[in-house]
Amino acid sequence: ITEHKKMEEALGKSEEKYRKQFEETLDAIIVADAETGVIIDCNRAASELVGREKSELVGKHQRILHPPEEIEGGFSRTFKQHLKEKKGQVLETQVITKKGEIKEVAIKAHVFELGDKKLIQGIFRDVTERKEAEQALKESEEKYRSMVELAPVAIVTMDLKGVITSCNTFVTLSGYSKDELIGKRFSKLGFFQARDLPKYLKMFSSIVRGKVPEPFEVRYRHKDGEPHVGKTYVSLIKKDGKTIGLQSILMDITEMKKNERAIRENQVKFERLFMNNPEASGYLDPDFHILNVNPRFEELFGYSLDEVKGKHINDVVVPKDKMEDAKMLDKEARNGYTCHDTVRKRKDGSLVPVSISAAPLIVESQSVGYVALYRDITERKQMEKERKHFEERLSAMHTYAQSLNMAENIEEIH
Repeated sequence: ITEHKKMEEALGKSEEKYRKQFEETLDAIIVADAETGVIIDCNRAASELVGREKSELVGKHQRILHPPEEIEGGFSRTFKQHLKEKKGQVLETQVITKKGEIKEVAIKAHVFELGDKKLIQGIFRDVTERKEAEQALKESEEKYRSMVELAPVAIVTMDLKGVITSCNTFVTLSGYSKDELIGKRFSKLGFFQARDLPKYLKMFSSIVRGKVPEPFEVRYRHKDGEPHVGKTYVSLIKKDGKTIGLQSILMDITEMKKNERAIRENQVKFERLFMNNPEASGYLDPDFHILNVNPRFEELFGYSLDEVKGKHINDVVVPKDKMEDAKMLDKEARNGYTCHDTVRKRKDGSLVPVSISAAPLIVESQSVGYVALYRDITERKQMEKERKHFEERLSAMHTYAQSLNMAENIEEIH
């Protein structure tokens, strides 16, 4: 029986080797009766997977491994699928631990016969972390997709040949649909005028070589031909350290440019009106500090802008005995237009009669400063004085004439 003993010894070693591999493998292995679903063996990894001792698994129905919703007619859906398919296949399902924790697993099983029994061996791999990572990635992609689609700017990706590979819905505000854009070269769409296209093609060629510029302005056209201005931010798309395309984010600044131009035009108009005003003018901040004065102001009061800029207007031109009067004028100006005849002081200390007009500058319901006009009324005051003197003389002459007339009447009576 030497050969027989050798075979038994070899079989024992083989079983020991299989048992060691069975116990030490990192994947959970469970063997169950294919007919009854009762577990007949499992390894250490299987115990760790579901948090149960081997004695708690062997002899129990395989449904102990699965959440209630996975059980159909006493058998798990996965177990049924394996019975229908003898060839090994990977299926994903869930197992439940002794503490009720749900884990995602991938199972590969095969059915085999041992004597007169049909058994099924399942290899379980815990894919919980992978599934969580996949879910996180999916959520991240959804967030990114939503951000891209809802972004109030045009986002376009292109390959190294300038062919548009993706775009968000905002691009369709240019008059083009996604179908008209994706798969087309940006240079063939009529976005740019012929005179500008060579410049942008040269810039594109420089970008794909790695020379990414700072944000720059581009002139482009709507599908209907209307001109627009955009500010463009470009970044390279890389994979494994190699550039595979670029992403362009374009912000339409057409209205902003129009507003900037209108603001500049209004500033120029204001400056011309202010500087060329025949009356002495002062531009004041909300606290009545001098921001600017015109040439007529310098001529009337004898101060240059450098001498008075930043100073309170009252500290510059108001005589001490008129300070309360000036504060009242400031208060009136805060409430709207005001006009007042008074006296103001020149740099040399001399006084000049002036008619002051002041009004707030209102921008979006907020006062941003004041404009004060000083009209020299010296001549008017002199004329008023002369007129008063003339009226007094005229009145005296009239009185004298009346007295002469009365004397003649008395003589005539006599």
